[in-house]
Amino acid sequence: MSNYGHTSGKMADEVIPNIENALNKIVNTTDQSRNMRKEPKKTIFETVSTLKNLFNERKGMHDEKTRQNKQMEEDINTVKREVRLVWFTRRHLA
Repeated sequence: MSNYGHTSGKMADEVIPNIENALNKIVNTTDQSRNMRKEPKKTIFETVSTLKNLFNERKGMHDEKTRQNKQMEEDINTVKREVRLVWFTRRHLA
């Protein structure tokens, strides 16, 4: 079994909360700022919202690729088992 998918998933598990925390910190800091005008605040909130949406979309794509890779590994292992069985059968029945 490949370590690539597991390493990538582990890294994603560590990075995702950090990104979410950073975006939330931007929102909270902006929200608490009394000196900032209304329009720049609105722009920051909209930008963070866009970033969160893009990030979630990208994460969904990553999760789907991870699922596809796992399925492909399972399919390959199934074919390997079938080839071994055929090889074993032919060798011992010949």
